[in-house]
Amino acid sequence: MASQFNCLISKIEAEEIKDSHGAPTIKVTVWAGASSDSFSVPSGVSTGIYEACELRDEDGKGVKKSIDRVNNIIAASLIGFDVRNQKKIDEVMIKLDGTPNKGNLGGNSMVGVSIACAKVAAKVTNQEIYQHLRTLAKIKPSRKAPYLFMNLIEGGKHTNNGLSFQEYHIVPQIDDIKEAIEIGIKVQDTLKEIIIKNLGEESTALGDEGGFAPKINDIQKPFLYLTEAINKNNLQN
Repeated sequence: MASQFNCLISKIEAEEIKDSHGAPTIKVTVWAGASSDSFSVPSGVSTGIYEACELRDEDGKGVKKSIDRVNNIIAASLIGFDVRNQKKIDEVMIKLDGTPNKGNLGGNSMVGVSIACAKVAAKVTNQEIYQHLRTLAKIKPSRKAPYLFMNLIEGGKHTNNGLSFQEYHIVPQIDDIKEAIEIGIKVQDTLKEIIIKNLGEESTALGDEGGFAPKINDIQKPFLYLTEAINKNNLQN
């Protein structure tokens, strides 16, 4: 069991990095005792009207404001807190922000700190992050590890191919993560062959998240292609 001292937050720091689109985002690192961990905040191209505010600088997509909120406001309020007390950490940030859409501190700042804290808490309690989150949510495990959701075909705002659905996933129903990844690779490779056969080489272009983005507007076709790829690998069950 981790000692109380090793669980107290001693430092929180944000820095600018580039996301998968090459745009600025923040990476938040949290220290507690001898443990530390980081979280790189993602930024989607499709955002809902009720999503938390992503704090950016007025002159573009910069994140200097977000970094300032983390390093000079959030950090000062959370130093000394028990990193395992996720509920209290999140409540402090929500109260500190004081807006319904996290427009003061920024949703990107807050989620960066929140998840970095959760990752450190998992370390100090000697758990994987998914195990720690199960504990926080009081979820009784139904399997050894979470299932992997693999986005293999894309449409919507992830590309301009005409597909209305934004993501088509496969979810291998097995506990072995390594085997699940191998299944994903097999299906992806076979899917590429199927797309080339039906639509041509040019339709194997990739979308925003790395899935294929074939130029079709029939929302049923991707399901048919995925089913064929699964069947060809004898993975129906």
